[in-house]
Amino acid sequence: MEAQSPARIPVKVPDIGAEADQIRFVGWLKQVGELVQEDDDLFEIETDKANLVCAAEASGRLVEQVVTEPGQVVGIDQVVGWLEPVEPES
Repeated sequence: MEAQSPARIPVKVPDIGAEADQIRFVGWLKQVGELVQEDDDLFEIETDKANLVCAAEASGRLVEQVVTEPGQVVGIDQVVGWLEPVEPES
């Protein structure tokens, strides 16, 4: 019987509490395959008023970057990447 892969965790644009007509993706601060701890700086976005670094909401391995193009317009709660949980080493 094949082992199931762990459920992937979406990486989303946070609700930044600003009235921004457009939020633009700036870039990733971690690469695919890297381990990420909760609260690690993960990616950067910008609005008309500020650049913001977004932290990981969970720990895991970054397995996919859905949004990669700097300047791409993104929305609040849009999935920009995926983490995969990592089993703790014993």
